[in-house]
Amino acid sequence: MRVLALRFDERVRRDVSRFDQLVEPAQERGSVLREPASEPDIARAEERLGVRLPASYRWFLLVSDGAYASALGAELVTEHDLRHGLLSVSELQRTVDGDEIGVRVWCGDLAEPYDPADDISHPPAPGAPEHVGDYRPYQDGLLITHIFNGSERLALVPRPGAAEWELWDFHWEGAYAHASFADFLEWFVTRSDERPRPEHADLYVESFLSGRSFTLGLLAEVGDPRAVELGRARLQAGSEDTRIPAVLGQMGDPDSIPVLRETYGRSERWAMRAAALGALMRLGADDAAELLAQAASDDDADLRRWATWKLGRT
Repeated sequence: MRVLALRFDERVRRDVSRFDQLVEPAQERGSVLREPASEPDIARAEERLGVRLPASYRWFLLVSDGAYASALGAELVTEHDLRHGLLSVSELQRTVDGDEIGVRVWCGDLAEPYDPADDISHPPAPGAPEHVGDYRPYQDGLLITHIFNGSERLALVPRPGAAEWELWDFHWEGAYAHASFADFLEWFVTRSDERPRPEHADLYVESFLSGRSFTLGLLAEVGDPRAVELGRARLQAGSEDTRIPAVLGQMGDPDSIPVLRETYGRSERWAMRAAALGALMRLGADDAAELLAQAASDDDADLRRWATWKLGRT
């Protein structure tokens, strides 16, 4: 398990964008893993929860007491400070206590459409997660991550007659079951690497210009200066895509400041104005603080709220 946990840590950190930062504790440790839990820590949690933790998860806790990461990757420094990482052993909760809404929805309100006959009849095979059909076993599970965005979370779910508990990975559309916690880690570290690659830069440009998909962020990720050129041109053409100012702010070119100022003054959408102002702040525009103060008393209530919240964080 130690080797698998270290592989998980390496993969999570490798996947972090060059524009993002790990949360401060992970930065300080140089790892998303934490200090190990002790056997007494685990025993106290088992007594509190009334269960014996499954073997592979128990071994993980003895390597790292939770983690600053989950199925969503690493926990990052963000404006909203929302967490999704693996809980420490002292934070573990039964699903009926830690996810009352989820239990009510998946095991009650939405239980009827799911026929138990459609459910997986055996634990999913290692390396082959399966979509959950009958969610009612979730009410006997353990919540092992923070709940992110109202839906994403990981839970350990017992199956009658099975020594290991399944790991359920929840999203808006439902959950996928892994054979065990260890199987989930193995799946995570061996999944396909979809990071953007410099050799694909021309394809990213072509796709963006054709309107097939928004690939400007991928172009920025590989450090291609065309991300700045294309982003500025699209804003000058009147685009209201809030992702473009974000990319220009990330790229850090102060020559983008004039077009971002123009966008901020021109747009009638509060979200676009907020995105442009956020980019101006990131680029260190000399009038960014003044614009933010003005936005805090703007006629648009949404922009006012955003600016007031932003002022409270600076």
